[in-house]
Amino acid sequence: MAVPKFKMSRARTHSRRSQW
Repeated sequence: MAVPKFKMSRARTHSRRSQW
């Protein structure tokens, strides 16, 4: 959870893994 934009972009692909 270093960058908010990173988790957002990742959530698009694996929202399950990047639920946080």
